[in-house]
Amino acid sequence: MKILICTPEYPPKASGIGIVAKSVVDEFIKKGHECVICSPTGPDIKLGNQKYIKKFAGFGLIYFWEQVRRYFNKETNNYDAIWLHHPFFIFKNPFLKSLITMHTTYAGFYMQSRCSNHHWWIRIYYYFMNLFERYSLTKCLDNNVKFTSICDTVVKELKYYGIKNMIEIISNGTNTGTFIIQQDKNIIRTELEIPDNRIVFIWVGRLIEEKRPDILLHLFLQFGDLSEKFYLIVVGDGKLREKLENLAEKYQLKNIRFFGAIEYSLMSKIIGCGDYYIMTSSYEGQPLTLLEAMSSGLPCIVSDIPNLDIIEDANCGIIIDFSDIEKAAQKIIKYVYQDNSKHAQNARKYSEENLNWELIAEKYLYELNNLKMND
Repeated sequence: MKILICTPEYPPKASGIGIVAKSVVDEFIKKGHECVICSPTGPDIKLGNQKYIKKFAGFGLIYFWEQVRRYFNKETNNYDAIWLHHPFFIFKNPFLKSLITMHTTYAGFYMQSRCSNHHWWIRIYYYFMNLFERYSLTKCLDNNVKFTSICDTVVKELKYYGIKNMIEIISNGTNTGTFIIQQDKNIIRTELEIPDNRIVFIWVGRLIEEKRPDILLHLFLQFGDLSEKFYLIVVGDGKLREKLENLAEKYQLKNIRFFGAIEYSLMSKIIGCGDYYIMTSSYEGQPLTLLEAMSSGLPCIVSDIPNLDIIEDANCGIIIDFSDIEKAAQKIIKYVYQDNSKHAQNARKYSEENLNWELIAEKYLYELNNLKMND
């Protein structure tokens, strides 16, 4: 089968959406399918501009998808199946049949921004992007399309847009051969110059409001003298980084280390050297970093939002209400000072049985084949 994949991002420079697309495409190719990738960085068809997306966010996405529309307006018959990631067609969808995958929605970001301390202009931006996205996705319904989503929350957001009875949930996955339980974490910690005899927490993500990285610093202040026994690795970059580093220096939090953005090839080593994975977000789709931490055998400490309840299904961690930092800190201290080896084993087992990319790719192939047969 010849499959066209259109995505607003793709490795080597990509975050969640691009990593999902690349991981599934790799499995498609192993199974003998021909894949053509269209993204701002190619590698097969290069459209749009990655710099525009980084600088102008949603408006950069609109530009990319308009370029896709124009390019493929007369080219759609060359493919057996079309897979679109987060399409944003303001005009007509050029594809008569396609599988549309949504990882998050602007509706979700807008609803979350109304309950947070976002600047008023960010709330306005999310409001209008939510309207544009609703318009774009409902226009796609004029064609033969099928939607997939990575979790129940995004399904609800799509139904809010008026998209019903056409949504299949396909979880994100992880490379269970790369993200493994590290047998000797001390070797990696020595390489990273992490002090001995520390309980190491790993946090990975963009340093933006939705991820609430500031909570990490407030937690360490609540830990008091115990903070000397803990060590926090923060991986990622974003507009809040300078503010966070200044606060850590102000409060003399010496056991917090900001790694910034790192090469994805190093992620398994960094995550694998931790004892616990911590996630403080107020809104998420289904974060790959959480699944990668589970595959690495890390018990997980996550915020109480719907898309993170996978750790309940896997029985591999605890859910925390971070609205009360003092109580959250007490709950974390109690948790890390008990035997959590079973949670570590459960995390790895769940990943092997449910999250490896070969299984996820089979589910996408099933949906793409159905579209092909319904042509």
